[in-house]
Amino acid sequence: MPTRNDIIDDILQRHLPAEAGAYVGHLLATRDVVLRVSRPRLTKLGDHRPPRPAHPVHRISINEDLNAYAFLTTLLHEIAHVEVWAKHVGRRRRPRPHGPEWKSEFAAILAPVVAAQWLPGDVASALESYMRNPAAMTCSDRGLVLALARYDTASASRHRVEDIPQGGLFRVANKKVFCRGRRVRTRYMCVEQTTGAEYRVHALAFAEPLAAAGITADRRTETAAEAGKGRGSVAGGRCCRRRAAAGRDVARSVCS
Repeated sequence: MPTRNDIIDDILQRHLPAEAGAYVGHLLATRDVVLRVSRPRLTKLGDHRPPRPAHPVHRISINEDLNAYAFLTTLLHEIAHVEVWAKHVGRRRRPRPHGPEWKSEFAAILAPVVAAQWLPGDVASALESYMRNPAAMTCSDRGLVLALARYDTASASRHRVEDIPQGGLFRVANKKVFCRGRRVRTRYMCVEQTTGAEYRVHALAFAEPLAAAGITADRRTETAAEAGKGRGSVAGGRCCRRRAAAGRDVARSVCS
């Protein structure tokens, strides 16, 4: 029966750039970590769960459909959470999930990867820029999102929400159909066609353009105005509730 280390080695060999495997394996070996690959999830690329009485080890899961460079970036993001937890466990003040402690740890973990030239130039340059102030979600950094996406198998033929014309219909990974509205910072206000609810969808989320299918833009606008029911934001990978005026976020993380 394969050991935990055997499973980790197999995952790293199958999903990481070959040059990075030994470095990441060493990081994981210094802590008590279980690593698994997850089926694609609509709300996140990876996650970390700290030790609990029922599970006395760190648990990291990463989506299986990420390209090697996105998998590496996401895995290092989660390893940074492991390091912060291990260094602050038992203290009265618990660090914020993506506060200065995590940012410092993530930047320190990323630095050797960038310096070692294991990555394509565009990804290394984007990560170098991103390291100056890492965000909770890599999809918050436009340059990094687009650099990583160039190495997706079918990314060249895929559209993003920002490519959809105003009033156009599109479908996202969770099969919901939207009408694209106005832009608000990094997202578009969009109307979900089944419920009429208004959502905020990240500009870089992948989208499948659709024909109007007899639904007029005027009617879609009316539907949005009528939909004052629960509103909330897909914040590039996490589904979260907002106050009533904020709209709901939907769609898969744009980093994949």
